[in-house]
Amino acid sequence: MQTTISHQIFERSLRRSNHVALRQQQQCLSYAELEQRVDHYAAGLRQLNLQPGEHIAVHANKSIDTVCAVLACLLCRLTVVPFNPLLKPAQIEHILLDADITVLISNLAGLKQIQSRLGHCHTLKRVILTEDMPQSRPLLNNQKLLTWSDLASTAVIDEPLPAETNALDPKSIAMILYTSGSTGAPKGVMLSQSNLCVGSAVVKDYLTLACLLYTSPSPRD
Repeated sequence: MQTTISHQIFERSLRRSNHVALRQQQQCLSYAELEQRVDHYAAGLRQLNLQPGEHIAVHANKSIDTVCAVLACLLCRLTVVPFNPLLKPAQIEHILLDADITVLISNLAGLKQIQSRLGHCHTLKRVILTEDMPQSRPLLNNQKLLTWSDLASTAVIDEPLPAETNALDPKSIAMILYTSGSTGAPKGVMLSQSNLCVGSAVVKDYLTLACLLYTSPSPRD
């Protein structure tokens, strides 16, 4: 049976609501809390009136909030384009143009790294910061620059997601992964919702096996 990452989280939220879904150092989210936060972010994204399939770039450090932002994009049927943190600004500009990025999700450090390149990306409509902005707000035209707090202030959190977002097609494009560009310009590879599920299952099995091998007693024991 084909499924999507969003469906899997919803199912686990029902069956394992209090189990840990994400952990980052001392911070943890249960499956129920994860679903709530993803729905919260998705409600914010809906305020931007984005169309299914629009390309959303993510250029932020690995964190629980970044994971929730990616999952919210998938729930809203948006295509996520994650940036390799090792890419140079010129390579990121190439991806922004090649993938027709309309929204960029970034933290302050990532934005400062590439802000000089954003002016060349004519399809870019909005930049969403994963953290609060400094009071000076010097980074971009304020009409384009938002935070999750800005979106949450106008989002209707208690309103259920539209029916079409719950009818996710496992064959639809969920993510575009770009190569490092070591042998030329970075090239994109498209992954469907179903591809992500298969990939997550493989990683889960690998990590489970690695854990068993690491914790198994040696033959001498």
